[in-house]
Amino acid sequence: MMAEHEFRMQQCRQFASRILSARLSMREASSMLTGRILPSITYSMPVTTFSPKQCKSLNTAIDQVMLNKLNVHRNMPKAVLYSPLKWGGLNYSSFQVIQDQKGLLYLLQQLRWNGTVANDMLVVLSGVQLMSGMITPIFENTDVKLDYIPQGWFVH
Repeated sequence: MMAEHEFRMQQCRQFASRILSARLSMREASSMLTGRILPSITYSMPVTTFSPKQCKSLNTAIDQVMLNKLNVHRNMPKAVLYSPLKWGGLNYSSFQVIQDQKGLLYLLQQLRWNGTVANDMLVVLSGVQLMSGMITPIFENTDVKLDYIPQGWFVH
């Protein structure tokens, strides 16, 4: 998984260097972020398990340049930066949130298709449930730390 993170970091650095030299309006920068940069970088995120620290490093590589192009101070409190518009935030994209959303949507998609991948997922989920030793389903209470189970997609 480290190679995937390094590849995505390299992508972020390349986009940042290209954006830095480009003369973009705020509207063009926003359009480039949502239409080109995020889809390119987050393409593999339905099946990745980047740690919060790795996701933050991806955000940092893009934020240094992109926030300036969007006329947002880069030291803006992160709660304001990433919060939805309805709560007074700027609704700026966080790679950690995108990874979690895409992963859950991929899980639901595979379960709805009810194919081989869905069957494999259910078998692994059953094994993780058994290894957890919990009576309640592991997705029912996500606050329980499962540090003793090897890291993987479901534990993430």
